[in-house]
Amino acid sequence: MSCDCLKAFEGPILQELTKKLAFEVHRNASIGCSSYDFTDPCSDTADCALVVEGVKLYVSRAYLALYSPVFYAIFFAKFSGCRGKREVQLDGVILEELIELLDVIYPSHKPVTGENVEFLLKLGDRFEIQFVIDECEHFLIESDEVAIVTKLYWADQYRLVKLQVSLVFLSYA
Repeated sequence: MSCDCLKAFEGPILQELTKKLAFEVHRNASIGCSSYDFTDPCSDTADCALVVEGVKLYVSRAYLALYSPVFYAIFFAKFSGCRGKREVQLDGVILEELIELLDVIYPSHKPVTGENVEFLLKLGDRFEIQFVIDECEHFLIESDEVAIVTKLYWADQYRLVKLQVSLVFLSYA
């Protein structure tokens, strides 16, 4: 069965629609629905778009700056080439992982899990988001989902002192 109505959307328009649809299907299948739709350009609270893998994520500069000195510098520092820009390109970031990070710091405060803890630690460290690092550390202390060797490695790599102490006490128990 063919649909002639799609013939009007040839070339770049069809490619963009296909890319966005594939992203939404993959996003919903892999990490579940976000509490916020960061791809909605009509968000009342967004004043900036983070561009990741060609997709615009609409966010609040002030909200991100409250959590992250790196985002503060990107959005508000006098020396920043991005100051005042409505779009900021973020390279070296995986789209789904950044959305998960945003879901953790936005008011829904999506929980850290065994599936997301590793990349949340990386992103939390990269953007200096202490809240995310603390949430990951708390998860690692309480969870048996991650091997002790991995916990030790991450505790050292990300300076997770509480996790280090809990692992020392665990070894003496």
